[in-house]
Amino acid sequence: MKAFSNGIRAYEWSYKQFKVLTLENKRLRVSLLPHKGSDIVEIRYKPKDVNVLLVLPLKFFLTTLPPSLRGTFFDYYEGGWQDIMPTAGEASFELRGVRWEAHGESSLIPWEYSLIESNDEVNIRLSTELIRYPFKIEKVVKLREDSDSFEVYEKITNASDEDLEYMWLQHIMFSKPFLSSDCRIDIPAKTVITHGPPNFSDLSFLKPGVSFEWPYSVTREDEKVDLSTLPTRYHKVYDIAYVTDLEEGRFSISSLSCGLSLEFRFPKEVFKYLWLMYVFGGPSEYPWYGRVWAFGVMPCTSYPACGLLRAIENRTARTLKGNGSIEARFTITLHEISDA
Repeated sequence: MKAFSNGIRAYEWSYKQFKVLTLENKRLRVSLLPHKGSDIVEIRYKPKDVNVLLVLPLKFFLTTLPPSLRGTFFDYYEGGWQDIMPTAGEASFELRGVRWEAHGESSLIPWEYSLIESNDEVNIRLSTELIRYPFKIEKVVKLREDSDSFEVYEKITNASDEDLEYMWLQHIMFSKPFLSSDCRIDIPAKTVITHGPPNFSDLSFLKPGVSFEWPYSVTREDEKVDLSTLPTRYHKVYDIAYVTDLEEGRFSISSLSCGLSLEFRFPKEVFKYLWLMYVFGGPSEYPWYGRVWAFGVMPCTSYPACGLLRAIENRTARTLKGNGSIEARFTITLHEISDA
């Protein structure tokens, strides 16, 4: 362990009884929770001391507490970046002998891990096996010396002989100080689809069930809106939309006030949709009671955010053949920008 050395390093530590794994070089610090779904809770650009992710209080798992109607995911959600499969979205349903809740189940179970260091690179190797689905997940998080990027490589294996449907979501939420009203969202794509009908929530600002040429859509009042900017003129928002017909597998968010830009690259042949999640003072009830201000751009295999059963019905769910595997690589880059 080189936690107190100079240059590139990887180390583990504890915070409120949570095990934390950290990769760090001169520019970036990346931290994750191996025993809480391998959630990435810190992507920090060190020259500006900015963590771009949403950060909420960490909560201990309470086995005596029945899940809320929204599901266990929201009871223990701490912000950041969750790796979610085989179902994604706020839905409760039965499928293949299992009662599923929101965003189950890979982000709610512990992962095994090891730290690997060399002179110019550090890796975290993680793996887990789902409890309610016969999927094995392997992941490597890699950071190189002096790099302003880090990589995440994943491999999903179906350990059964059955062909099984699944959704795969990268649930990433950004917040202040990186996220601000002057942010610009760049997505090389052709189409944006709004949620519904019905509306995603009582605080939805987009007209439900319509499709437009990205980045434009319409509000519930039939006003044209540019979704490459954030809808901060609305007092409270809790809504979602789906960008598809991707021309490239990437998106970027540029914050002029922070002088920082993030680019996220992903395989568009696997993740054909980007979910845009708007949480600006909503919802006014559980789980946040209006206390969260955040925005997510989330690569997903499928849509809408209504669980695997709905994705099977609309034929956007993927199928992993018995004893088959699928792989994906993500590259996340942070760099400074000017307001010119």
